[in-house]
Amino acid sequence: MAAQIRHSLRLGKEGINRLREVPKWIRQTVVIWVAAEAVLYSSLFVNVLFPTWSNTEVSMFIGEHYTLYGTWWVKFLSDHVSRVLYGYVAARIALRVSDYLFLVASIFLVFRIFDFLLYFWNFCHDGLVYIDLFWTALTLILTVFKGYKPETIAKIKSLF
Repeated sequence: MAAQIRHSLRLGKEGINRLREVPKWIRQTVVIWVAAEAVLYSSLFVNVLFPTWSNTEVSMFIGEHYTLYGTWWVKFLSDHVSRVLYGYVAARIALRVSDYLFLVASIFLVFRIFDFLLYFWNFCHDGLVYIDLFWTALTLILTVFKGYKPETIAKIKSLF
């Protein structure tokens, strides 16, 4: 039994040493990636910790009056937060690969942030706004391949 414990501790120590060899940006990206996945379970925790509120209809939207059960409101909110975090992870990875890919990932990240804000406005019920956002994103993506000055790309990269 003691040999097994020593073996497990040694493996843990080796794993930590290997983790130190991984570049810092990769460790940070993995942490954000795991957080993007973990946030999806927040509605389960809310359901367990606040069962009365979870089964109550709430209207937490600014623009229009829509009612959802509390647990569903948190579930949809966590979906949007997860998408924003995944978009950020994609932009961080694309930053290391290609300027063009980074700019495209940044455009989609901004799209996801607008989507997140529209969730609070009226539960994403503005279909025409989404069509406009999508066409704007496509137009911006086409302009990416026409070229940008290196200074412009450097300013955007400094945000990440």
